[in-house]
Amino acid sequence: MLTRGFLEIGVAKLIAAVGLTVAALAASLLAPDIAHAYEVHVSITGAGQVTETTSANLVGSGCVTSAANPTGTVGIDCYPGSPSGDYGWGWTVRYVATPKPGYRFVQWQSDGSPRPVICDGANGSSTYTGSACQFATYDNLQTRAVFVDDTNPAMASLTGPNQVVNGQAAFYFSANADPTFRRFECRVAGVHDWQSCSSGTTEDPGTGTYNFQVRAVDWSGNLSAESSWEWTVDKVTPETSLTSGPDGTVPDTSATFGFTSNESGDFVCSLDGVKTGCTSPKGYEGLVQGTHTFQVSARDVAGNLDPTPASRTWTVDTSAPDGTVSINGGNAYTRSTAVNMTLSADDPGSGVASMRFSNDGVTWSNWEPYATGRSWTLGSGDGEKTVRVQYKDGAGNVGSAQDSITLDTIKPAVVSVTPAALAKGVAPATNVTATFSEAMKKTTLTGTTFTLVRKGTTRKVPATVSYSGAMRKATLDPSTNLAAGATYTATITTGAKDLAGSGLARNKVWSFTVKM
Repeated sequence: MLTRGFLEIGVAKLIAAVGLTVAALAASLLAPDIAHAYEVHVSITGAGQVTETTSANLVGSGCVTSAANPTGTVGIDCYPGSPSGDYGWGWTVRYVATPKPGYRFVQWQSDGSPRPVICDGANGSSTYTGSACQFATYDNLQTRAVFVDDTNPAMASLTGPNQVVNGQAAFYFSANADPTFRRFECRVAGVHDWQSCSSGTTEDPGTGTYNFQVRAVDWSGNLSAESSWEWTVDKVTPETSLTSGPDGTVPDTSATFGFTSNESGDFVCSLDGVKTGCTSPKGYEGLVQGTHTFQVSARDVAGNLDPTPASRTWTVDTSAPDGTVSINGGNAYTRSTAVNMTLSADDPGSGVASMRFSNDGVTWSNWEPYATGRSWTLGSGDGEKTVRVQYKDGAGNVGSAQDSITLDTIKPAVVSVTPAALAKGVAPATNVTATFSEAMKKTTLTGTTFTLVRKGTTRKVPATVSYSGAMRKATLDPSTNLAAGATYTATITTGAKDLAGSGLARNKVWSFTVKM
């Protein structure tokens, strides 16, 4: 088999190949069992794969090294072809070198065997830098694909303890993404030299100042720059003093405490056994009635905690007023922003002293003397409105209540009817319907507010009126079929009202004619 690549070897080789081919053909006529077949030795250093793109494809998919095969190390030897057959005399073969992630292809080269291959285009050199090596098989040959990883890994992050700790310290670190990454190495000067480690490793030296170092190592032995973290070990506990705070019995649901320490750092506060980090002064709000205990311990920058906290016990006597509010007697709807409120509040302790109001719970009116009734103006815009009330007793304890009402200032309207106005040819058995712009009060849609009259008469057509709240639709169902050819006038009066009690702005009147 001759390919274009083989023809490019040169005119002299072409003539020789043709001559040899003719000779081989003549010889085969005399001795058909004689064949010329060759074996090629392909080896790989570093991490990559060699594939064959010629039709023989004898390399297969297994000529590949591990992604962790180091630079300069032979990872695999492949032997496509064999002395008994496969690659024929003068065959052109083509191998392609593909690096693994993190490696790069450098060259094809001789491995020192007595039969080095010379790739087409190598100009007689024993090395070739093209990723595809092509040559013709005139003998058993060898070639090597060389892949290298010459890029140092890089550290991405390193975090450690606070600069001062009181014992064991943990270190967390990571490297930039690198497909050839192998491991981390750590050391602490004066404690231990470089050794394998992983993120989260801990160190627990004695009191003093130390420097933790970490570096990344890849499979080819390349090293990253070192990342370092300095910290100090301190195991002396601080002392805490309480300087201010409530004592005895107080009529207040809040408390504030002041405290200090003989060392810099922070504090741990405890109210009735519940601990939290804190700073001075520490305040509490909304304390329930009864006895409470506050404790505070200083904690220095190394994390040492005072084992004997400063403490204070006191009693809260509080009773917030219990109150209610009712808008417009509990009605669900109103057509006016001006409403009246019925108020009530009780406090068994110091009694209800004052009250204040809010529409939004953010902006409040001034405190005013407690009373059982008051007028109020709702916020603008239709929809549900909530009025919030706060009641305050003589000790300053505050209780709250609220009530809601829906403001509806827009009159309802009829948005569609059937049969349509001026419709002709209406079926005698037709019902008359009207759909409203909003929910209506069912009890206002009756045979009085929704009527049907035949033209030329004044008598209402006997009918049943019903209302669907889900569809906002009223239906007039005549007791008998309508007269053929007659014209009827339907009327919905302003007595039809929405849930807020607003009636139609004007009567809705339309006519239609029944078919003959």
